[in-house]
Amino acid sequence: MSGLSGKPVAKAMAQSLVSVVVVFVIIVVAFVTIAASMPSLSLGQPLYDPKSPHMRTLADTNFTDRVYNDESVARRVQVIQFYNSWCGHCISFAPTFKELAKQLHEWRDVLTVGVVDCAQDMNTKLCRNMDINVYPTLKLYWFAPKPEDKGVELIADERSTDGLQKGIIKWIVENWVKGVPREWPDLMPVSALSKDLFVKLLPIEKGVPVVLVVESEKSSIGQQIILDLSAYQSSVTVLRMLDTSDALLNQMLPKNIKSYKLPLLLTIDNTDYVFKIFQTPDIPDNRIRDVYVKRIKSKFMSQSLVIDEQNGHDVQQLSPNKQPEDSSVAKIQNNLESPATGQRVYMSDLNNALRYSLFQEIALKKRLNTTQINALKNYLSALELHFPFQTNKMLTFVKYLNEWLAKKRAGVEVDVEDMITTMKIYEEYYHFPEMKPWKGCAGSDPKYRGYPCSMWTLFHTLTVNEYKNTLRTQKWSTLHSVLYSMRDYIKNFFGCSYCAQHFQEMAKELESTLTYPNSSVLWLWRSHNRVNKRLHGDASEDPQHQKQQYPPRDECPECYDTGGQFVEKNVLEFLLRHYSVDNIIKDESELKEDNEIQNNVINNKAITSGKSVSGITNNDNNNNNRNTSLKAKWNYSLLNNMDYSLILFLYFSSAAIILLICVYLKVIRRKRGQKYSSLKSSFA
Repeated sequence: MSGLSGKPVAKAMAQSLVSVVVVFVIIVVAFVTIAASMPSLSLGQPLYDPKSPHMRTLADTNFTDRVYNDESVARRVQVIQFYNSWCGHCISFAPTFKELAKQLHEWRDVLTVGVVDCAQDMNTKLCRNMDINVYPTLKLYWFAPKPEDKGVELIADERSTDGLQKGIIKWIVENWVKGVPREWPDLMPVSALSKDLFVKLLPIEKGVPVVLVVESEKSSIGQQIILDLSAYQSSVTVLRMLDTSDALLNQMLPKNIKSYKLPLLLTIDNTDYVFKIFQTPDIPDNRIRDVYVKRIKSKFMSQSLVIDEQNGHDVQQLSPNKQPEDSSVAKIQNNLESPATGQRVYMSDLNNALRYSLFQEIALKKRLNTTQINALKNYLSALELHFPFQTNKMLTFVKYLNEWLAKKRAGVEVDVEDMITTMKIYEEYYHFPEMKPWKGCAGSDPKYRGYPCSMWTLFHTLTVNEYKNTLRTQKWSTLHSVLYSMRDYIKNFFGCSYCAQHFQEMAKELESTLTYPNSSVLWLWRSHNRVNKRLHGDASEDPQHQKQQYPPRDECPECYDTGGQFVEKNVLEFLLRHYSVDNIIKDESELKEDNEIQNNVINNKAITSGKSVSGITNNDNNNNNRNTSLKAKWNYSLLNNMDYSLILFLYFSSAAIILLICVYLKVIRRKRGQKYSSLKSSFA
């Protein structure tokens, strides 16, 4: 009887368990969906293949494990490039660095190569902690680095593969006194007072052939050859000797050698200790290294080893590491729309420029000094006065951030982490648009155009609005302040160092150039065309959007005279139309999200004059802002959307567990009651 009564109980318990499991799975799926949909800030796509055997792809998620804790590279120098996937100079430098990594793979017993994309939102904190302020930045880490080691910037005379290799060798030699792993080849020159003493210094007793590269003190070919063959020390030992002792060289060289050309390749017979010379062939200096390496390999390395090397069998490859995932990267890349014709300006592109500049580019700094604080305040002031904000909340965000900076004590640096926290607090209440797919600035590939294009668009839009506002208000004292603020922003914050230097060079006599009200608009137009001319044919140029003089004839035929030259009066009229508020295509997604969106793009007259288009005075706006500020103090939260999602997940998970316990206790109680009834009836 008790067995029969247990079946429905078990069935009920099973059904309850299934229900709880289903609820739990739904909660988990909902949480994962919310987490995956969380917006993240990223631009472009990585410039380097994460599966490359010549370099490792590093990120904030694996940097500590791979750089500081990885035993496989603990006894090697690490060369790491911190780059930005949208940076034109980084794009141009990428082929050189790929070739460098391929060549340095021969040095794999001494060093390894890695890359970090600072354009990825998840890497912002890492790049800030590594003190990365410009792109690309190459850093060197001595073997067995500690977590507090931030590396040393690589200094090279030129950014060619040979120049970078020489810079790396110079740094290694300078740090040689710290001690090096025993398995490293000897990069220091060998010397002695006589041939007999010199021979005693050579590791001949090991039974491994010895090769000497004789060169001048300023040459590094010998050290490069030593590192090129460092993976084959069991087959041949290569050493470096300087030509500073003529007497020693005369003892070592065969008597029939009357003259020679450096660098010189010498081999020694292990039986009679006679040095043999391999004369430098009559070839260009940049080929001597390759010829010597091939000569040494053909003479001292077995044919099977050479074949294995060519097939890659002897290469102790670093395991290809998977590119760390950033959901927003794929999201933005996969949703890239077809490049637009460029006839209109898109608000989403302008918002992207602001978002990236404030939340990522400036966020790379650790602290802001007085000069940088002033540059940021001027940038925010230019935005507050002349940016065509689509929402009041976005305007309020910029205004309050500027006020927050203004309240900082003079002469005291601003902690960027503190500023970012403040920005996120403001963002929770004063909505700031997330990154959207590029439209007018979309490229044929995610690495093209994008952020640099949007910044140029932002600059043009601000200078045009400033010019129109100045004509309307007749306030000449702040004329051209936009261009000055842009110059300071680029100097202090713009990530592409090469681009920033070139812009500073163009703007070095800006004050004496801006003599008319329209000078800012025309100066920026001329400068942009100079940049387009310089970058035409560059590796950073989008093949489907080639750099050309703007505006092209098909967009503005009246901008050209019969000789094909620009008519600046007509160009000015075109720029004023093209970058006007009326020509900006609104971001419809933002219109739907924000209940306080106005029907038209906010006219800057609302800021600089007494009334806005809606008839609300500045005093009314100020009162509203004060009320909103008070409301924000009560409504802001230190928690972000991810935190709320986690709270909901834990709440419902706890509820599900409690429900499961209650069901279990209820079933046990019912089962015990049935057993008691059964026993009672049996005694009766």
